[in-house]
Amino acid sequence: MRLAILIPAMALLGAMAGCAPTTQSDAEAVPRAQRACFLAPSVQNFRANETTLYVRSSRSEVFEVQVAGYCQDLSSAYALAITPFAGSSANVCVGDTVSIALSGLGTGGRYQGPCRGEVQRKLTEAEVAALPPRLRP
Repeated sequence: MRLAILIPAMALLGAMAGCAPTTQSDAEAVPRAQRACFLAPSVQNFRANETTLYVRSSRSEVFEVQVAGYCQDLSSAYALAITPFAGSSANVCVGDTVSIALSGLGTGGRYQGPCRGEVQRKLTEAEVAALPPRLRP
């Protein structure tokens, strides 16, 4: 008799735990459809230092990508490919983790294994104009 009451009570507690509030980052709190995005294959230009990558999309929007850890030869790369780290969409949005593959002078023109980064924000025209010329895509 006790077991017949205990099993439904445990099921109810499990269902209630699924309704508990969770914490989300700011990027996760905003639905993906409302975040600023660009198509990864349509990057027109880029500039970088050792920790930050600025990319210009085909719609002339500039996005800041923070590189996680050290990305060898990022500042001297002459070609790159950005792909979403997870998922199959070519659309990359603010808050998404991306994989960055480079070719450049320091790599001898060879492909360098991917670095990881996160799209931080879309820059305004004034923020792009305020970037140092060597970082303005």
